[in-house]
Amino acid sequence: MARRRSINEIVPDLNRELNSAWNGFIKQVSTDLATDRNKGGVSPAYTGFFASSWKASLTPNAPTDRVQDYPTWYKIKKQRDKKLPAQPKIKPRFTVGTFKITDTVYIGNKVEYAIYALESPDISSYVQGQLRGLIRNTFRERQTVIVGFKDIRYTQGGAL
Repeated sequence: MARRRSINEIVPDLNRELNSAWNGFIKQVSTDLATDRNKGGVSPAYTGFFASSWKASLTPNAPTDRVQDYPTWYKIKKQRDKKLPAQPKIKPRFTVGTFKITDTVYIGNKVEYAIYALESPDISSYVQGQLRGLIRNTFRERQTVIVGFKDIRYTQGGAL
């Protein structure tokens, strides 16, 4: 049986659903970017530092972080530079916050060499291809319901 709600509740309910979809989308993009392109993911991963350094925020992300300042990844870099075997370590450094649908959210990379790593064709392919599909899937109009309103019936008086 459908829940009955006043038509006055449709705007707050819709905002809640849109905010939920927006946050899910941002988390999915952040998760996708933190994957190794050599294993079917998106980001180049020589050490894993770049793939671990994606950040979603309300302001643009300045690329300032140096691998030398992070011992876990710097050790991997030194080994790889010497042609010694070492596996990249991908461990996202930033948690994804909660945003409102009206927020402009910047997803950028914090490493100082980000401008060079962003030349990766895998990142361009993700942004121009997969990201479009993710947007369409997340924010598409549903045929029978609006976002998640399957079991709610809105009426002007609050009852059917």
